[in-house]
Amino acid sequence: MFEALVVTLREGVEAALRNDRSGFIRLAAAGEPHDFEVCVNAQGSWDVLDPWGTAIPFPVVPPIPDDAEAAPTLVRRLVHLTKFRNLDRLINPDGKSPLFGKLAVEWVGSREPRKIRLGAGERAMLRIGNRSSQDLNVAAITMRADGSIQWGILGMERGSFLSLTGATTGGEGESRSFEVTARPLPEVARPLERIKLFGASRGVANFAWLELPTWNGLILPRPALRHDDPLEHLLAALAGEWPAQRKVVITGMSGREWTVESVELQVMP
Repeated sequence: MFEALVVTLREGVEAALRNDRSGFIRLAAAGEPHDFEVCVNAQGSWDVLDPWGTAIPFPVVPPIPDDAEAAPTLVRRLVHLTKFRNLDRLINPDGKSPLFGKLAVEWVGSREPRKIRLGAGERAMLRIGNRSSQDLNVAAITMRADGSIQWGILGMERGSFLSLTGATTGGEGESRSFEVTARPLPEVARPLERIKLFGASRGVANFAWLELPTWNGLILPRPALRHDDPLEHLLAALAGEWPAQRKVVITGMSGREWTVESVELQVMP
C-alpha cells in the first residue's frame, strides 16, 4: 500500500512539473543530493520538509491537503519556496567591493545588534547608516514566516528607497532610525521576520522582482527588465520565469555597486 502511494504521488508531481515552465525545480534522481523532501503525514496531507526529513523553520510551509489539486499546489509551493530561499541566501561575496561592510544596520539597544526578540505589539528601533564615502540608495525587503516578501522602507510606501549621504571626512555618513512593531501570525508560533537591506551607489534596481504573496495569495505581476543595471539582472534571475537565465554569476564588476545586510525580528508569545 505504501509503495503504491509513493508511485501515485510521484506520477502526479511529474505531471504537474511538465506544466511548469519556471525552471526552478525538478525531481532529483536516485542518490542525487536534493533540497526538499515531500511526505504524507499522519493526517493524509503532504508535507514539504528539508533534505533530512524535518520541518523547514523559515518560512513555515503549511501542509497541502491530499486532493485533486495536491500535485499542482505542491509544484507552485516549491517554486515559491525556492524563490524565497534564493533571496534569503543572497549575499555579495566580493570582499574587495568599496561598499563591503559600509551599510550599517543594527537594532538599537539590543544585546545582539542583528537580532531582537519582541512580544506581539512591542516596538524597537532599527538604525541604518552609511559608512561609505559614496551616497547610497537603500531598499528594505521584508521576508515573513508566512512566505510573503514585501518591498518598502520600514513604514514608508511600497517601492520606496532611503537615500543616505556618504561620509565626507571618514567615519560614518548619514543615518536614520525607524520604529518597527512586532506583528504576530496567528497560524505560526514565534514567527520570524527577516529584513534584508540593499545599498546601491548607482541608480535604483526594481526590487518588485522579489515580491511574493502569502502561500495561497494571488500571483504578483513581474516588472519589465532594465538592461543597464547588474543588480536588477541578478534579482530577475533569482525570481524571474526564465530558465535560460537561472544561472547566477556575481562578477567583481557587478558586485562593486551594491551591498546587502540583514536583521531578524522574532515575535514571542
